[in-house]
Amino acid sequence: MIAPLGPAATGGDHRVPGVDVARALAVIGMFAIHFNLAGEASVVAGRADAGGRSLLDLGVVTGPAAVSIGFVMVAGVGLGLASSTGPDARTDRRLLTRAVVLLPLGLALQELFPDGVSVILQNFALLFLVAPWLRRRGDGTLLGVAALSIVGGAVLHMVLEAAHPGAFEVDQTRLLSPPWPTVRGLLLTGAYPVVEFLGPFALGCWMGRRDLLDRDRQRRWSAVALATGAAATLVGLVARAVVAPGAPALAVLAADISIESKSLLWLGNGIAWQTVILIACLWAGRSLPTAVSPLAAMGRMSLSVYVLHLLVIAAAPDVMRTTSLVGAGARALVFTAVVVPVAVVWLRRFGRGPLERGMDALSRGPASPRPPSSHG
Repeated sequence: MIAPLGPAATGGDHRVPGVDVARALAVIGMFAIHFNLAGEASVVAGRADAGGRSLLDLGVVTGPAAVSIGFVMVAGVGLGLASSTGPDARTDRRLLTRAVVLLPLGLALQELFPDGVSVILQNFALLFLVAPWLRRRGDGTLLGVAALSIVGGAVLHMVLEAAHPGAFEVDQTRLLSPPWPTVRGLLLTGAYPVVEFLGPFALGCWMGRRDLLDRDRQRRWSAVALATGAAATLVGLVARAVVAPGAPALAVLAADISIESKSLLWLGNGIAWQTVILIACLWAGRSLPTAVSPLAAMGRMSLSVYVLHLLVIAAAPDVMRTTSLVGAGARALVFTAVVVPVAVVWLRRFGRGPLERGMDALSRGPASPRPPSSHG
């Protein structure tokens, strides 16, 4: 979600517009989720009845709807683009500044919502905290971290949730929460557990180091992602038919592909479909640059837009939120139609979003004093 960091992605002809478009789509997806009052209820209902056949529980829907995974993957791609220039102290300082700022900002924004809206910024803070280490690792290490987090993190999550389901009802981390529940929620039991989301972040970093515009690579990645998504959907449908609602809790969790279930099946399926979306955005950014440039502008100031939509929900919850999925989607489109032209005008005038500009200023620190003149 957060705009890329390095010279390879931060200005002029070196930007990758498709990445900005993918970032914008992730933000729009979060609009729709947060505008939907029934979102959390539909997840709970889907998990309570593993034999259900709701459209929302099908992998071909839950994969593209896993926008939180798309958020994290695109942030990882931005880190990979920055890593292509090699380690440097300035980029590390920017990453750590984002971690220091986003943690309290996310926790404070979560205080605005007693339920139903889960803020992701505090989880991004922890990912950015380990980002300087990740960007110095080789490709093999990145893929190893991704695999360990995706498989090991998801299995750990399912095993612990099956053994202690009450602990996983804590799905929001707030500024005024006690320290231990906050740490536990960020790492494991919350809406976006870092133990699992580190996987798509590291995978995105690995992807960002590649030539994202290479058509042969895009075709190969698309084929693998589509096959993985189709397989996950098939396995999910079979598992839901075989695993009865009264089966052991671990079996029910393992068979669950519903939205935000955090199961290994959901995570793999979400990564696959979000990869397909990313590649489609890369193609559009290269083939239709003028058509997608407004969305790319929104993607370039995604942090500001994301925070704005949370503040609008907090200010007018009765207007912005609805129990209808269609109504939530319509509100997301209307909100996007308002925000996109504002983003275009803002970037033409200022070059960066307001929060992005502030973050850059903080990462630079106080200006160095000018050396005294040598002229007497």
